[in-house]
Amino acid sequence: MFVGRKNEMKTLQAMTSNPLAQVAVLYGRRRIGKSALIREALQNTGKILFFEGLEEQSQSAQIDNFLFQLRQQISWSPPSKTPSSWRECLSLLTPILKKEKYFIVFDEFQWMANYRHTLVSDLKMIWDQYWSKSKVQGLILCGSIASFMVRDVIKSKAFYGRIQTIIHLKDLQPKDVRELLPKRSSQETLLNMMHFGGIPLYLRQAQEYLSLSDAINHLGFKPNGYLVDEYQRIFLSHFGKSQNYRRLIEYLGKHMHGVSRKKTSEDLGISVGGTLSLMLDDLESAGFISAYTPFDKPENARLRKYHLTDPYINFYFSFIKGNLKQINANTNGHSSGDLFSYIQATPKYLSWLGWAFENFCVRHPHLIAAALGFSGINYRCGPYFKAKTIDQPAMQIDLLFDRGDQTIVVCEMKYSMSPIGLSVAKETEKKVEILRSITKKTIVTVLVTNSLPSRELQKSNYFYKIIDIEALMLCAN
Repeated sequence: MFVGRKNEMKTLQAMTSNPLAQVAVLYGRRRIGKSALIREALQNTGKILFFEGLEEQSQSAQIDNFLFQLRQQISWSPPSKTPSSWRECLSLLTPILKKEKYFIVFDEFQWMANYRHTLVSDLKMIWDQYWSKSKVQGLILCGSIASFMVRDVIKSKAFYGRIQTIIHLKDLQPKDVRELLPKRSSQETLLNMMHFGGIPLYLRQAQEYLSLSDAINHLGFKPNGYLVDEYQRIFLSHFGKSQNYRRLIEYLGKHMHGVSRKKTSEDLGISVGGTLSLMLDDLESAGFISAYTPFDKPENARLRKYHLTDPYINFYFSFIKGNLKQINANTNGHSSGDLFSYIQATPKYLSWLGWAFENFCVRHPHLIAAALGFSGINYRCGPYFKAKTIDQPAMQIDLLFDRGDQTIVVCEMKYSMSPIGLSVAKETEKKVEILRSITKKTIVTVLVTNSLPSRELQKSNYFYKIIDIEALMLCAN
């Protein structure tokens, strides 16, 4: 069953009705469902020639693979001499495209190109002089390495002005995950997204088990479990064997509430200028990290913080990585089936759930806006933080809405296995007091939680509204 991606599907399908052949670029992290989207969108629109690159293979191997895939898709006789360059190889398609209409799809384009510009330049020349004048319906370049797809394709001089459609494919939205997991409760759907984000492949695998706990046990804590080695597969495909990228992403994983570029540079000894900026941009464009700036500051402000927000990778660093030896050797002191059950009972895991819940809310603020009934009002939102001064302590609000009607909504997110006590109101008020010294706007406080508020908290009437999981996930319909 294919779910979601309606806007992206309409965009790709619109290429079929355009009288002029167009070029589209689609990119997003691995496992996000790029290939599935293309096949679903184009399945009833005509003929497709689909070519997929090979990871870490030479140009000659890529060309051989291209020719092999071509032979599998159409009746075609290969040349007596194998092409030695991409220009010669691509030229073989020209007579085919003069006879029949095809969509041409290059999947994992960065692998086909070996991360070099040669294929991009040759493809531009072939497109301009031959394919765009043939019966070709469109060309789709698809890749999982965002840095290459953006810098070497979208922003390249070769394809400047020639790309009509750009799609950055991201996680499934909560409403789509609910559709993908129709038998799961609101609570379990939320927990799936807290652990896996909106990555279709992970969610589909988890769906095969009776519960989320069973899924994580089998996928993440048993030898050969899919999620045991998934981080290594993703990391190597995105960043190769770069130790600096590995150090950076692991460093961010230890700072769950974000860290500034300056402190990152100082702690890792990486130049704060071009090197670190480029690495952070690569991780952000890949969808692994997010950068947040206080709502009242420009995007390039010094207070900008970077967070590791990919749920799976954060979970991997928190619980799988440290247990790899025990998982693979099956000598953990627990049966291989109950290691995660042991982890679930630890304070560290309960604390991680709190972070994961906050991360979910920050990534999907529209659900909270809908639950509060102000989706139609213009607003800015995100984390807000203020550095320590002589007069005031440092302060961080995980999610704040700055509405267009001179109202600020301060959201406190709490994930707890026991009722939420009055202390949360006291914690929130300390932040609000600092906020009142900064703005004259009306300030409203809201609590988002999976748990019940205690009797004392209910009697205090401190929060304007308390949003529970059912109400939050109902807004995802």
